[in-house]
Parts: sequence; structure tokens; C-alpha cells
Amino acid sequence: MSFNSLNLKLFYRPPMDDIIHDFFIPVLSESVQYDRAVAFFSSSVLYDMTVGIQRMVSKHGHIRYIISPENLSDEDIEAIHYGYDEREKLIIQKMLPVFDNPTNHFEEERLNLLAHLIEDEVLDIKIAFPKNNALSGNGIFHDKCGIMTDEIGNKISFLGSYNETHAAECLNNEYVTVFSSLNGEYHRVSQMQMDFDELWENNYQYSEVIPFPEDLKKVILAHKKPTLDDDIDLIEFPPKHEEEYVSTNIAPAKPENITLFDYQKKAVKNWLDNSGRGIISLCTGAGKTYVALEAIIELIKNKEVAVMICCPYQHLVDQWCADLSDWHINYIPGYSGAPVKQWKKKLGLEIDDFNRNVTDYLCFITTNATFKTPHIQSEIKRIKKDRLLIVDEAHNFGATGLRRLLIDDLYKYRMALSATIDRYNDSEGTAALYNFFGKKCIEYTLKDGIANHQLTPYYYYPVPVSLTPEELETYYELTDQIRKEVRIDSDGKTKKITEVGKRLLIKRARLIAGAKNKLVELEKLMSKEKNSKHILVYCGATTVNDPDFKEGSMDNDEEKQITAVADILNRKLGMIACKFTATENAETRRRLIQMFDDGTACQVLVAIKCLDEGVSIKSIEKAYILASSTNPREYIQRRGRVLRKYPGKEFAYIYDFVTLPKPLDHIEFEDIDSLDLSLVRRELVRVVDFAELAENSRDSDNLIEQLLSKYGSINMNPRGIEDEPE
Repeated sequence: MSFNSLNLKLFYRPPMDDIIHDFFIPVLSESVQYDRAVAFFSSSVLYDMTVGIQRMVSKHGHIRYIISPENLSDEDIEAIHYGYDEREKLIIQKMLPVFDNPTNHFEEERLNLLAHLIEDEVLDIKIAFPKNNALSGNGIFHDKCGIMTDEIGNKISFLGSYNETHAAECLNNEYVTVFSSLNGEYHRVSQMQMDFDELWENNYQYSEVIPFPEDLKKVILAHKKPTLDDDIDLIEFPPKHEEEYVSTNIAPAKPENITLFDYQKKAVKNWLDNSGRGIISLCTGAGKTYVALEAIIELIKNKEVAVMICCPYQHLVDQWCADLSDWHINYIPGYSGAPVKQWKKKLGLEIDDFNRNVTDYLCFITTNATFKTPHIQSEIKRIKKDRLLIVDEAHNFGATGLRRLLIDDLYKYRMALSATIDRYNDSEGTAALYNFFGKKCIEYTLKDGIANHQLTPYYYYPVPVSLTPEELETYYELTDQIRKEVRIDSDGKTKKITEVGKRLLIKRARLIAGAKNKLVELEKLMSKEKNSKHILVYCGATTVNDPDFKEGSMDNDEEKQITAVADILNRKLGMIACKFTATENAETRRRLIQMFDDGTACQVLVAIKCLDEGVSIKSIEKAYILASSTNPREYIQRRGRVLRKYPGKEFAYIYDFVTLPKPLDHIEFEDIDSLDLSLVRRELVRVVDFAELAENSRDSDNLIEQLLSKYGSINMNPRGIEDEPE
């Protein structure tokens, strides 16, 4: 995750602000590094060290604390400098009461947490005090700052002093001023980080910093318990506002302001006529969700049905929840981090009521990851009536780990939603989807959407870039390794690639996606767009189908590219560019999209993984796609999201960075390597596909003709074993 998901204020001042829930908990939850220097050490620092950090700890974050004994006199300072033994004794004497005498249950639990942090080497503590030559009247160390760093290097710093001894008063009466690298305050935040690092390394001329006394550490470790209370923050400092699951007595119905298109009505009818089974294949932006909601309403009018809805992303679940509410369908959202407390217990109670005929229907919506847990599967099996399984972006369920959950006996009714249900290079997974969900009830393509004015027509401009010699050498090495991971199936004909090979494919895709020359070409193109808005720059090659994909995360290569792009746009060209990645929560995405729609606070969105599944940014007018998949389903999805209709948007403009092994003017036919051909083929397939529906299809012919003239006959079959895996 990252700080992009946060909506922070410039300062926090109680009682108007709840600093714990509005600042510390959300920021520390997204942090992987927390550096803190405090002035007076008292019981408040015990809370300062532990409030809001448990999610950070779960991500293997690291904390560095610089503290000072409270109210050191000049005599104390002199004694500290006198010798090691005297220093240890005095520091322990000053700090022992806080660490050894918890006054209530919460202090006990926080000491327990502190002990775990120290033992697990998550927390490092150092002691600071003024040097003998310090210009101090009363001999105190008086720093009061903190710096948090997220997974992609964004930093948030704050200034504030803790002068109370009671934790709740301290944390809720503190005035905190916030600075953020996301707001352009790079120099201030960087300076605070450098100041802290200088202090930590004991290189600050007015203070001396020493390790935490081992004897004091032993006192803290004595408070360690076998387990941690994960809810200590929530129990001690409950949020002021808590979203709860609320049922409505209004009958489910389509909102009056929504009118279904004829093809949507046809899809619902065909699905019902097919005994409530089938695949709804509608292109991006054509309204698959509305088809599903209308089908639910039609089905539960006369039947008692338990509806299970699965989505690959949490933000997709959130979008569905909003629509379910609009259509007055009662539901329970269930996933890690869901807004409903104890949703597992509520689901169990709802199933009991449904089984006892207390309710006429049941609706549970969750993520794919939560759906496949043993608990959810056992709960579904407890349902004694008919079940409907709706899977959004259903191509994902063709994967081995998910398709085992497509159990015939469990679901009388089934609906798969996907613009492109066929899985790329995975005939077995594709067959499993058709066998379970049935035939396509409708197929509505991008071509249909553009022709019927439901999607925006577009202009397509391929931008050829070449690999550097070093990148090309690495590409050759990876391709050679990939070919060694191809296996012949038991039928003696079908080729398959090993899991090692799949990871090598992803590694090669990232190499191509991050080609250095793309940044050079991007800067040239964007230098002409300084006064433009509604621009998207799409980075990164990782998708939800990668073996090592984690929602809300970026790999190092993606992080480097998105940071480099943002630097070009913000610093070199003076544009206003905002990062838009998989790490933001639904509220932050909404805010960024609103700023982007307006165009004044954000000209450009620099994005990763946001065009694959479920994100709607309708105002995108120009898209610069630095990273394109060889998987047709993925690049078709990305194109469709750029083509969504928006007021005033007559056309969309797509700049597709086409990666070639060498510059076109350096290619000699007799020197062509078969490895070069494989890369050119994969890129050429996409260019031809994009150009086919473009308003300016002839503009792409020049590049296509050059490639064919340079490389000769190219096999355009897009289903090569060496393409990216599904």
C-alpha cells in the first residue's frame, strides 16, 4: 500500500480532529518505516511507540526511536558524561518507572507489544541527551518530529510535542503539523529525514546519542506475553464513526434513473431462458454489473435464492456494494478489511435466518481470495436452498486454485461476467469455465460499443522504441531460459510451460515494460502537452494473473518507472501529475478521479495496474501506454477503459509504446535473430489489433509495413507458448 490512499490535512488540532484515527493509525498502517524523535520521555511515549503500528508490523516494517529521559538537570547531564556506568544507572533510574509499573490493562498490553517489537528486532531505540557544549539552560533534548515512509518511497513527516503523561489526553490534545512529499514538500521532508539520520548516527554537534541500555531492555522484555491483543487500538480508542451492516425493507428494484439497453435486456432474458446459467460477455463499459443486478432481481421475485458474488479486487467489491445499495438489495460484504465488524458472524446468522425462512433471499459479496477460504466454503455448504454464483471478471476462475471451487452440486444458478472469458494460452482453464457456467448468453464487443456510440471512437498512434544493448542481451538470456522450460503434455502434442517458465515470462515482460528509451520518448511527447489535461500514463507490467501478484503492492521495477515518470512530468516539465496505483483505497481513488476530472489539481494520472479490472476513469482523453501485455484480454480491457464516454469527450487518443529489439534503421535482414522475431511478432499483433478499430487505421500502416519489410514474413498467431501466461 502507499500514502496515495490517504486524504491528509495540513495540521490536526483536537478536539476538532481525532488524531489517532485521522492521522496516526491510517498513516502508520501504510508505512514500512517510522522514524521518531521525542523530547520528554514519559508514559505518553509508550503509547506513541505502539498506537497504530500493528498493521505496519504485519508488513515487516521497521521503527527507529530516539528518546531522552525527562527533566534532566545540569548535574544529570554532567553525570551522564562522567562515565558509562553512571550513565547507565541514571538513564535506568529516570525511565524505569514508565517501563516497570503499568497502571492499567492497556499499559500492560502496550508493554507486551513493545517487548514483542524489541525481541523481533522491529523496533530500535536510542537515547539522546545534550552534549556538554550544548547551548541548553536546562539540559534537555528537544526534538519533536516523526517521518513515515511507505512501500514506494513516499514520505510524510510531522512536528508536534508530547508533554502530557496520560496517553489519551496526550494523543488527543496534540497539535500536529504535517508535511508530505506527495504535496511537493520534498525538500522539507528530505531535510527532516537527513536531520534524523544525522542524529541517529550520533553526528549531531549538540546532542549525543547512545544505544538503549541492555538492563532496561530486559525490564521491558519481562512484560512479554505469549500472544498480542490485535484489537488494542480499536478497544482503547474506538472510532467515532463506524459503518455497520444495515438491512432495508424496501423491495429490490432497478433505480428509476437507470434504463437498460436492449442488449442488456436481451442478456438477462437469455440467461433466464437458459435456466439461470451462462456467460455474459460484454465489453468494458457496456454495463455487465447492471445485467447481473437485474438478473438477481428477476430471479428472487419468485424463488428463494442465496446469491454469492465474487470479485478479484476489494475496490470492485466496494463498487458492487454501492450498486447493490442503489438497487435496494440487502447484502453482507466480507473480506479482509471490510467495513462491517464481525461480518463472518453476521453471515452465519443470515444463513440461519435464510434456512429458517425468516428471509426470502441472501446476498454475500466477497473477494476471490476470501471466497476460497475453508470458512466461507463451509458456510456456503450450510445453505439449504438454491444458490446463485456470480463471478465478476470470471476469466480469473479458470486458474487452478479457483476452478476447483466451481462445484456442480453447490450452485443451481451460475453467471460469469467477463469481456473476454477465454483464457490466453490456457485451454484447460477455458474449458473449465465453459463446462461450469455454460454458453455465452450474449457477446457484445468493443466494435459493437463504438458502432452503437456507447464507447468513444479513438485515434491510435504506435510509438516505436528499442531496447538498449544491455536490455537486449538480458532479453536474449531470458528467452533462452524460457524455451528450456517448455514441456510436451502427455498427449504428445500440447506444449506447456513450467511455473519457473511463467515467472521468467513475467520477468521478461517487466524488462520490456521498463525499457529505458520509453522515458526518453515520453518526455518528447509530453513536452507538447504541458497545458493539456485528462492524460493517463500507464506504467508497469504486473497484473493480477502474475504468480507473485499481491493486491496493493508494486515490485521494484514498477516503483522505479512510476517514480521516474512522475519526476519527468512534475519536475522537468512542470505539470501536475498524481500517482494512481493499486495501493489506494476506494475513497482516495474517488478523490483522485474527481481531481483528474476537474483537470486543475491533476493534469496527469501516472498509473499502474489500474486499467486491468474494475477501475472507471471516464474522463481519460489521452493515454500513453508504456507497458502493454501480450495477452489480448488484458490490452483489450485497457483500451476499453480509455474509451468510456464522458461529457465533451469526442475522441480518445492512444499512444502505444511498441518495444522493438533494435532501432528500425539499424536492422539488416541477414542479421535478424529468431529471438528478435518473437518480440516483434508479439508487439505487431497488438498494433494490428489496435489499429483495426481506430479512426486513423492507415497511420499505423507505415510502422506495420516497415516491420514486415525489415523482418519479412511474420507468423501473426498470437497464442505462442512463449507469451505471457494467463
